[in-house]
Amino acid sequence: MNWKYSGELFDRKHVRCCCCLALLTSFVSLLTTSAGGQDDIGFLRYVDPTRAIDSAKAASGFGPDRDLAKSTFDEAEAIFLEATKLEGKQRKKRFMAAAGKYEKAAKRWPTSVIEEDSMFMASESYFFADYYPKASESYAMLVKKYQNSRHLDTVDKRRFALAQYWVEHHEINPDFPMTPNLLAKDRPLFDKFGHGVRVLDKIRFDDPTGRLADDATMAAAVAFYKQKKFMRADELFTDLRRAFPNSEHQFQAHLLGVKCKIEIYQGAQYALTPMDEAEELVKQIHRQFPQESVEHKEFLAEAWKKIRLNKAMDDWEMAKYYDKRKAYGAARQYYERVRRDYGDTSLAKEATDRIAVIAEKDPTPSQPLPWLAKMFPTPERKKPLVASGPLEKLRR
Repeated sequence: MNWKYSGELFDRKHVRCCCCLALLTSFVSLLTTSAGGQDDIGFLRYVDPTRAIDSAKAASGFGPDRDLAKSTFDEAEAIFLEATKLEGKQRKKRFMAAAGKYEKAAKRWPTSVIEEDSMFMASESYFFADYYPKASESYAMLVKKYQNSRHLDTVDKRRFALAQYWVEHHEINPDFPMTPNLLAKDRPLFDKFGHGVRVLDKIRFDDPTGRLADDATMAAAVAFYKQKKFMRADELFTDLRRAFPNSEHQFQAHLLGVKCKIEIYQGAQYALTPMDEAEELVKQIHRQFPQESVEHKEFLAEAWKKIRLNKAMDDWEMAKYYDKRKAYGAARQYYERVRRDYGDTSLAKEATDRIAVIAEKDPTPSQPLPWLAKMFPTPERKKPLVASGPLEKLRR
């Protein structure tokens, strides 16, 4: 037997055994100390798992160590700098090595500037290694722990680039959300479009007053608009118009908001709210963006005609309904509303013509089976279920 190799093997086993023994000893000691201990009837009390793990790490030599964290961070910096000078696979390989070193440095000195910088640089390493899903996850962990990190502006720029890449990739090569990506490290395993818009949401929610908050809102809205998900797109355009009044995307948010509301409207059988909101948006565009409205006057004119016609059609359908039931009084009221309120539509003349036709007709329809109708109670003939007593009459 080669004792040299067996000695190395023994040393490795010895180290692993010592770590396991230290972990077990630390955990048992926690159970029997005042933090855990026993209650009056001899049962073990609850022990905080985080304290147990931290104590086990310290006992096995993996606890907080500022000097080791600093030296590990410096090693990672050297590897990162080396990776920036390489190309191809070697470049990615060295960036991944740097990310591993940065993560080790972060674990060695938690809740510190070293940890914050290490988490950020680990994310940067994954980003430059084109391992985008891991970079996105790492950036999210950094922002979650250090909400006011001084790296937040850079983090938002990186995440915005990642989100746009995934969304645009889906536009060029669309696939189903459950189609797995088994080879490309620059895309998530499933649903690249969903991951992209979720990252944009993280930018908006993590830093709502940041430089890219309105850009992320607009990008997400446009992404949903291109996917013909007009309800969600309209919600985001509305959010941008209200939350970012000074955004450079205000005009586009108004213009595309009109398009979304026209697409959302389902017809005269449904609520007229989208058309009312679209009409108000067109008025706002003319008031707030006079120059841009001139440039888009053809679209705005067509949109206005469509909105007005849809609103007129809502009353027109009600008029036709009562007209068919020979309730000419109610029909005349709705025809009159079409003629009065929507004189700029083609239905106004038709309403005028129909009013002239039914002008002399009985406003209320005749009862087809009067003898059957008399069998049912009416408000005039309906008796109370419980007769009132004499005391109640006195109170009155």
